[in-house]
Amino acid sequence: MSEESIYLNPSEEAAEAGLVLDGIGRTPHRIGQWADCRPVYTGLLLTAGYGEVKIEGRGRDRRVGPGSFCWLPPRVPHVLRTDDGGWSDHWIQFHGPATEAYERLGLLAGGPLLTTLGDMPVLINELRQLALAAAQPESVGRDLAAGARLHRIIQLVHQAGVPLGDIGRAAVDHLVQHALESVDIQGVARRMYVSYDTLAAKVKALTGCSPMEFVIRERLAHARDLLTTTALPISAIAEACGYDDPSYFARQFTARVGVSPKAFRLGSGDRDDAGRRVVGPDVAKADDATGEADS
Repeated sequence: MSEESIYLNPSEEAAEAGLVLDGIGRTPHRIGQWADCRPVYTGLLLTAGYGEVKIEGRGRDRRVGPGSFCWLPPRVPHVLRTDDGGWSDHWIQFHGPATEAYERLGLLAGGPLLTTLGDMPVLINELRQLALAAAQPESVGRDLAAGARLHRIIQLVHQAGVPLGDIGRAAVDHLVQHALESVDIQGVARRMYVSYDTLAAKVKALTGCSPMEFVIRERLAHARDLLTTTALPISAIAEACGYDDPSYFARQFTARVGVSPKAFRLGSGDRDDAGRRVVGPDVAKADDATGEADS
């Protein structure tokens, strides 16, 4: 196991400011299983590879992988176990009176959190900046600068992290954000380190339907909005809602909404005094140009 690390002997004066850094490092390749119980807080960010984390008194083993961030509380035994291929990580160790306040606020909840891959570079950059601060000559100023970085990292992890126990909510949020793109439900499950069946059950508990059905509902809701508020051709609306095939979009829309996209568009919008819908020239031209998929 190779490791790049810096250990500090922080001053007591700096500790009175709230947080002080005891150590920081990066392990390019960690493999195996090890048990630990330290007197200080440890934060662990996985950047590659997979494994499991077990914290005494915190339930079952948790599957972790790239993007997982683990807070390992002081004086609480825990076991880390990598898969056969090992993992890569960044880690920090710290203590101070502010940890109690962060615990009460829920920002230092023990156990793995899942951050998005988009947030991971931000966290890595903050950890690198913290390492640069830690590498300065020993002084109260160095310890205070490192402590300020620690406060920021705790807040960033809280903002970016979703407890792995909240997989259902995290999955629904992900599906909402990406419903109009090509969605790989199996890929979402792998990203969250759970089986497809577990993911599907958690999504259904929140939405009442399967993950794919939820995606279809989101797409068709967006399609109804575009049909009502824009003059886009129906083929363009199909593409904007995640459908490569306008004919398939039209069939799915008709089966679930009860009318074709074209009929839905004609049945909504402004109406004249006689109750007839007023169709603008742009909408009429768009509908006339769309062909069989729109009927």
